[in-house]
Amino acid sequence: MPSDDERRLIFDAQEGSRGAFRLIVERYMKQAYDIAYGVVGDHDEAEDVAQESFVRVYRSLRSFRGDAGFGTWLYRIVMNVSLNRLRKRKTKEQRDLGCISSGRSISFRLSSAR
Repeated sequence: MPSDDERRLIFDAQEGSRGAFRLIVERYMKQAYDIAYGVVGDHDEAEDVAQESFVRVYRSLRSFRGDAGFGTWLYRIVMNVSLNRLRKRKTKEQRDLGCISSGRSISFRLSSAR
């Protein structure tokens, strides 16, 4: 059950208060980072995922109705962003392995990209 303070903070952020949103980020950043790191396993990438997650929270905050707790809603967003990162990483790794196994060198790919 969210506290009155948390409800007020979320309401203020939904109404456009940047200060309230900043406090939300400060309050939940560690949780978002920890979730992301648990999925992606890399500190820098976990920081990127947490940042991207808060961008999504900012864009979607007006649609947050409070049916679930804010932490639960944030968890789902961070998980989705994390899983998307893993999919992109896997696709890139497969593409890189495909190029190597087909005899195309990485240096060829780099020089042709210029």
